[in-house]
Amino acid sequence: MRNTTETLPHSVELTLRSNDASRVASERHDGRWESVSSNEFLDEVQHFAAGLLQLGIHKGDTVGIIANSSPRWLVVDLGSMAAGCATVPVFVNVAEDNLAYEIEDSGMRAVFVDGPVAYARVQPHLGRLGLVISANVDSDRSEHHLSYQDVIDIGRARADTDPQVLECMLEDLDPNAIATIIYTSGSSGSPKGVELSHANLLSQIRASGQRFPMDPSEDVALSCLPLAHVFERMVVYFYLCSGVPVCFVDDIQNVGTCLKEVRPTTMTMVPRLLEKLYGKLRDGAEAKPLLKRLIARWAIRRAFRLDPDRAQDWRDRLADKLVYSQFRLGLGNRFRRVIAGGAALAPKLHRFYLNIGLPVYQGYGLTEAAPVLATNYPGHNKIGTVGQPFPGVDVKVDESGEILARGENIMLGYHHALQATREVIDEKGWLHTGDLGHLDREGFLVIDGRVKELLKTSNGKYVSPVPIELALIESRLVDTAMVVAEGKPFVSALLFLDPASVGCVDGCVEGETLERDALMRLGIANRLDARIAKVNEHLNAWERIRDYRCIYGLPSIEREELTPTMKIRRHVVEGRYQAEINAIYSSHGNIMGV
Repeated sequence: MRNTTETLPHSVELTLRSNDASRVASERHDGRWESVSSNEFLDEVQHFAAGLLQLGIHKGDTVGIIANSSPRWLVVDLGSMAAGCATVPVFVNVAEDNLAYEIEDSGMRAVFVDGPVAYARVQPHLGRLGLVISANVDSDRSEHHLSYQDVIDIGRARADTDPQVLECMLEDLDPNAIATIIYTSGSSGSPKGVELSHANLLSQIRASGQRFPMDPSEDVALSCLPLAHVFERMVVYFYLCSGVPVCFVDDIQNVGTCLKEVRPTTMTMVPRLLEKLYGKLRDGAEAKPLLKRLIARWAIRRAFRLDPDRAQDWRDRLADKLVYSQFRLGLGNRFRRVIAGGAALAPKLHRFYLNIGLPVYQGYGLTEAAPVLATNYPGHNKIGTVGQPFPGVDVKVDESGEILARGENIMLGYHHALQATREVIDEKGWLHTGDLGHLDREGFLVIDGRVKELLKTSNGKYVSPVPIELALIESRLVDTAMVVAEGKPFVSALLFLDPASVGCVDGCVEGETLERDALMRLGIANRLDARIAKVNEHLNAWERIRDYRCIYGLPSIEREELTPTMKIRRHVVEGRYQAEINAIYSSHGNIMGV
């Protein structure tokens, strides 16, 4: 018999059966939190698995999940794995072409959808799907379309007549079998299906326990990132395997409300969310009466400027009492850890949060590594780095500066793409990440850029765009920035302006380029010029931004301008705004940029 404790469903079961909690997972409905107990949760997992088998889904089949995060998402994921299937999580807002590709490439035999929006996404593809399982969808049922509860009821009936089916399922699981196929949209090119095994994921869960020990009697987690995001999914299973209850945010716009209601001790965030939270804290301070506003500005400046590890003095205690404690109160006032990943976190923002008493730890990884390669953690938290290698993960930097990794967490390979797998995993098992970096004297990893995102100007100079873009979005006016330099005689930028921050003028349309006179009418032209000048102060001559164009509105995942993890897709944005880019260079006498 195989060691089934080395599979994800059984590891979760062992924890929850030994910790009969009344609240293992919760979701928010109409302002109220609804919870499921550990025994209820596990019963649903087992009966969902038995239901799939009874309906003709076999070991080795793939089951898609197109749904927002909820306890049901976890039940379907674990239940499908318990039945020996591989799950394929799909972002609800994934581009249509990518959705069609993922359904076809993964060979989905069944798909779970939650809500009318998700159901509408699969309707054009019903002919290719053998079984649709839905929740919160008003639609006629048939033998090919069952409700979530139908499947559980079918599984319960199967278990009543064949009590051994549940135990046999877990005994037959292989730790090295594919547990999930996760498609990475990436910043360019077609999606690739990353095959991760139970062993891959469990190695990460064990390592998370070493870096961030949890206390089931004290800790409560809030989850706001999609479970289709491998980072959030692994972390949520870490919570379950640690006996920590997890609460799912119903809408990303309600994060602030949920923070106050749940008062979590732990949470994962992408840097963009930390930026938005800072914006709300700052705007709240700016809305106060004059004296309190001036005190808040002083305290915020200190938080951005000073070293968090310095010796505290009376000014720090005063800033904390008058300002920082109020900031923490607005975030629930119980955080023990906030782990940031998915993209680069601006060092200034990291410093700000540490100085106000919010313990933010930046990490780094990628889907192919299940996903974490390195992270900062308590007692080892260094601003400007992504931390030290995760337990069980070997990290090195080759002679070209590319970061390589090896360990139990590295993927099995890309689905149906042997050559692509060979291109990123060498004969010695090293994963070539495509990221540039270096290890400092204390073993902390610093990301220097992307191998494929080093932009080469027509003068032969290389420009790393990400640090420049991070500096540009420090302006409250700029939501997203994209540096343009590849094959161009000089560096320019596209700035996407947040309508909530800049206001609007008559005729402003989302996605429209704002000319100089519009920027002047909005009163922001000089502020943007000043931001560009300040960024340029710290750049080499060939890296400095000589011109820019402003886009009114935000880039979107639906228009494929952003990946689901909020990274900009440069080739899409460049194509969409080619006229604006051409105008920049033609105004300087060179439309072709060569």
